[in-house]
Amino acid sequence: FFFLMIRRPPRSTQSRSSAASDVYKRQSQSGPLTATIYDIRNPDNAGDTLSFVVYNYDNLTKVVRGRSYPSINPSTLSFIYDGIEIYVNENEPIYLEVGSYGDPIYIRTVGVFTQTLTLTPYFPDQTIIVKPFPSKIDLGTNNVSFVLAAPRTILLKSFYITWSKTGDTLIPTYSPLRKTEVRMAKGTVMRLVEIEAMEFMPVGGSSYPLLISTKNPPYQELTINMTFPDDATKQAVTLTSASVTLSAGQSSVYYSFNLSSNYTGQFITFQYSLGGVDSPSFKIDKTIQNIPVKPANLSIPGFTSVTVLNVSRSTVSLNYKADGSGFIYYIVGDYRMPTPTFNDTMWKIVTNETNHSNPFFGASYIKRDPFETNLVISGLRPGKQYVIYSFMMSLNRVANETPWKNVFTTMNSQPIAYFRMKIALVQVQDELRREYMKRMAAMLSIEDSRIIEKFTDCEDPDFVYPLAVNTSYVTFYILPEPTNENPQTSPLNLIYNLNSRRSEIQAFIPKLDNNPFEEMAELPPNSMNFSEPPQFIETYVDALTVSVSLVQCGNIHLMAIPQNGSKNWTASNATVTAGMLAGTTGNETNDTIPTSFELYSKLDYKNQPKNITLTKRVTKAGRKYYLNVTGLQDKLIYDIYITAMDDKVAFKELMNDTLVARITAKTLKLRRPLNIYSVNTSNRLLWSIVQTFGFIVLGLYIYG
Repeated sequence: FFFLMIRRPPRSTQSRSSAASDVYKRQSQSGPLTATIYDIRNPDNAGDTLSFVVYNYDNLTKVVRGRSYPSINPSTLSFIYDGIEIYVNENEPIYLEVGSYGDPIYIRTVGVFTQTLTLTPYFPDQTIIVKPFPSKIDLGTNNVSFVLAAPRTILLKSFYITWSKTGDTLIPTYSPLRKTEVRMAKGTVMRLVEIEAMEFMPVGGSSYPLLISTKNPPYQELTINMTFPDDATKQAVTLTSASVTLSAGQSSVYYSFNLSSNYTGQFITFQYSLGGVDSPSFKIDKTIQNIPVKPANLSIPGFTSVTVLNVSRSTVSLNYKADGSGFIYYIVGDYRMPTPTFNDTMWKIVTNETNHSNPFFGASYIKRDPFETNLVISGLRPGKQYVIYSFMMSLNRVANETPWKNVFTTMNSQPIAYFRMKIALVQVQDELRREYMKRMAAMLSIEDSRIIEKFTDCEDPDFVYPLAVNTSYVTFYILPEPTNENPQTSPLNLIYNLNSRRSEIQAFIPKLDNNPFEEMAELPPNSMNFSEPPQFIETYVDALTVSVSLVQCGNIHLMAIPQNGSKNWTASNATVTAGMLAGTTGNETNDTIPTSFELYSKLDYKNQPKNITLTKRVTKAGRKYYLNVTGLQDKLIYDIYITAMDDKVAFKELMNDTLVARITAKTLKLRRPLNIYSVNTSNRLLWSIVQTFGFIVLGLYIYG
């Protein structure tokens, strides 16, 4: 008998996943030899190969009796994949123009991905850039893309990406990724740089920022130079810069200019040229641009409409229509942010009035007829009410200082979800629970911080655990990713995913019950309510007492706001308004009532801070809590606003705005004794009256 050894020698592209493989096979008769190699992590394409060598080895004499030669006896490879195949660029070679970033390369599978996977590429040459790195494929999606970039100094040959995969099930759902060939090229695919055209420029005006862009950014740098054909134009035009640079990975840059009010020409002629390290890989779409010149327009510009088109959890899109070209300056803040001025908005000045509304600023432009543009604002919080004030300024820098106001509310985040596991342990230590959360977050490819526990001092338990010997119940919560729009990766669906992978969880929780999780559900929105309307109890010179009871554990938030000039008014010292007083969009009758979130943030209905606030922890549902509001002035009417939030994990913006109660009451008058020695004796008449009154009282006292 002979043993044949098949050895795949290492290649120049060797990585830890493409090392040489040794396979030993015993064959007792002549004829073709078939050998199976398992667990190849980055297989080549099927077909003939010169990479395999077959040795005829005599096991008795320990001698190699013969061998094959690749040029004479080529081998044939075929592959059987364990799991669903993942395709990178449809398993075709990638052609990359050096000195620039390439076009998007797509990774896909058959149907949608049923797991959240992380795919990490490895290159033999560290100068090759991959973005994003690594590539993350979310559950429920059908593809993801990445881009490559290589320097102009790299060798013009083929390189191979090898891949590692994490996030798959313990018995893999998806097969290992094949190696991906990248062929370097130079000068075959010139990248295009596009120069934005300007419709016209008014005399004495300022241009809006003009865009210079490319779909394929430079690897290192690319410079765009701007010149003029004559001295007259050069003297009349003031550029922000005579050249602009696209840095490594940068796809766009802007420039702008001012035109003198003395310019008499009909056109402004710009000349463009390229420079920089990567310029040989690029070409420009226009080398000359003639911009028509029009007379100055000093009329006040204005919007004809500003419309909210769409609102998501983190973005809002708006449509602006105006009566001409110009600049848009806007400020976004919490609902009820005071109206800003044009100058504060244009120069991004946060004032004392707008400071507590979490404002942020932005600018856009209406460039050409039909004088319309769409704007997308991102970075918003889910389930929150916002206001945006928009101003317009013409190209001749004439401003309309009256803002256009829009109010909108972002979509609520996906609900928080929880699951309860039964574990055959008397007690699960804190360190173990933290390790469980970390391991399950890795299984789901989410941040560790999104799986949490809830600890509470509530005397009313959320869950009554059944009596069982040597058994513990552990409850974990999964928080949503605030901007996630994919229902497949909602917290509850992530829990369903964990429940289907209990055998994997048992690898690090051996005592986990074999049955499905005890409970899997979403938390409802803030469902807090008063057990009974808050009640006025007592008034003092500098304090008021009210009572509040809630239907569940949570926190009470209270604010006292004085009614200015009310010292001579009367109040019933009772609950004038207690109940549902929510401030809602478009309801003008409630525009002076703070929302629950404002009360939590210690702000009034104008988003201004107030000092007389109080927070009380409720640990027993239905119990009446007496709140003593101190620091008040005497003989003054106060509006006491009260709200509450439940004891569940929640985003503060999602507090229940229909749960705001108001109690109106007046403090007592401070009684000050009369001091006759403090009377001004320069008033003779008053002083004599006081003296006479004093003698009469003294005489009555003596003579009884």
